[in-house]
Amino acid sequence: MEGLCNGTRLICRELRHNTICAEIAVGQYRGKRVFLPKIPLQTSDSEKNGILFKRTQFPVKLCFAMMINKSQRQTLDYVGIYLREPVFSHSQLYVALSHAKSSSAIKALIVSATCRDVVTECKTRNVVFHEVLELARQMVNLLSIANIKPKMRGWLAHVTVQEKMHITSSQKSPTRYQKFVFSDDQGSRVEGIMFNAAIEKMGSKLHTFKKYLISNADVREIEEQYQTNDLTIQWVISAKTVVEELSEQGSCVLTNEFTPISFKDLASYADSKSQTVGQMVPTVLSLWNTFVENEGKLLADHHSKHPVLICRRLKVVTYNGIALSTRNDSVIVVDPPVRDARSLKNWASRNEKELLALRRDKPYNNQSPKIFYGPRQKLTEIRDVLPTEKVSWVKCMFSFEHILQKYWYMAYVKCRRLTSADYGCTYTCNHCNEKQSAQPRCRFDIDLTDHSDTITASIFGEQAETLLGFTASQAMHYFNRLKPGSTKNDGSYQRYTIVYYFEENAETTSAENQLHRDSNASADKEELPSKTSRSLLSSLDESEEATPKRQRNK
Repeated sequence: MEGLCNGTRLICRELRHNTICAEIAVGQYRGKRVFLPKIPLQTSDSEKNGILFKRTQFPVKLCFAMMINKSQRQTLDYVGIYLREPVFSHSQLYVALSHAKSSSAIKALIVSATCRDVVTECKTRNVVFHEVLELARQMVNLLSIANIKPKMRGWLAHVTVQEKMHITSSQKSPTRYQKFVFSDDQGSRVEGIMFNAAIEKMGSKLHTFKKYLISNADVREIEEQYQTNDLTIQWVISAKTVVEELSEQGSCVLTNEFTPISFKDLASYADSKSQTVGQMVPTVLSLWNTFVENEGKLLADHHSKHPVLICRRLKVVTYNGIALSTRNDSVIVVDPPVRDARSLKNWASRNEKELLALRRDKPYNNQSPKIFYGPRQKLTEIRDVLPTEKVSWVKCMFSFEHILQKYWYMAYVKCRRLTSADYGCTYTCNHCNEKQSAQPRCRFDIDLTDHSDTITASIFGEQAETLLGFTASQAMHYFNRLKPGSTKNDGSYQRYTIVYYFEENAETTSAENQLHRDSNASADKEELPSKTSRSLLSSLDESEEATPKRQRNK
């Protein structure tokens, strides 16, 4: 029946043999007439009740008083409060004192009790939960990252740790620091940083993809020369900063805020610190320093589970074609809670056989940089090539101004490091600590020329042999006969290295004018020696003919 529930106060208007006619005294249904019948009530089955019995009675009792909680939402003319014991809940005393229309209509009976270890007859304890008040204060001061400005104080923010970088040191001072990237639910991001002692106390509290409440960090602007990831504001977290982990149920799944760059476009991002690397293409990732003990160990322990990586600010190196390497400010996230990462992990599980084949065949060892050269690849004129650029593609002609030079050097077979060991001798390399034999490796300088300028660059290994038309052993043989000068390295030019070259229009170039060789072509299959080798042989023959004449003149 509407208006009737446990604790409803009624005014009895008529008593009958089997019913009571009553009027609801308070609440939404105040003044409504109701009829209360007798109902059967049965005792509960418990150890206290030895005998179960049932009786039929009216479900009411005389209302001399009510509990404080039952009196909520009621306004009374007179209120009498009986405090045999102090209240036990937050704001309960306030509720009891707020139901009368005036303070003169309130009377309180306080039984002797102990308040703050003192026996008193006129005081009672008011219970206040300070956590509730603190939560209310936090909700007032809770701001998004975008609304927290430099030098602002008294703020709070709920953030997620998106990146946690390794501890590093400044180049010009012994100061140690550790950087973070925080994000909030609105998609705003900010950089966090800790210094020295704060790293030991606070660094272990922050974990990637966990949510935290951070309050009163020192907010400042980042100087333009130190800005990364387009972040201009920095929070300096010290031992005084409030950092508390927020316990939230459910798994944390971040929105896909990352923009992956295809591996074939890595060369154009060699000097960038703000790009993210993604996609599944066979390549080499080298881990250095603390990355080996942290992310490296984690990858080694979970390699069978197809871990997915999000890598930021990696260094692009020209090793085995185009490869990746960590730097001090790099970030590697293993199995991030991103939807695309889960999709990629599922794809890896479905294509496990293909991945095992890639791991077995190691195609990246013979990777040709030509796969990174596309029709839209940016070409640089030689006069615009800067020493600070990591990789540049140039369209040029090869020429030899310094043709009498040493076309080889003695190196260890595996690591290709320079050595003074004799040909064929086996020693332990000082660089890789492996026993290897010394073998000649082809190397020489060549001039690159276009319509704007000429630069000198060095070329190594198989590409050098293909262009030269000689093997490294043959080059060593001619050197021992002629004893020409060493490579052109008098310090008058910036040294460059040819990582890869290919002939752009092989079909339309005649064999006589062919100065470029495709790296896939083999020198053994050429019917005629290259122009380089012909010029070199001619110079060697002229030198050998001139030697007896010089001896006769002596």
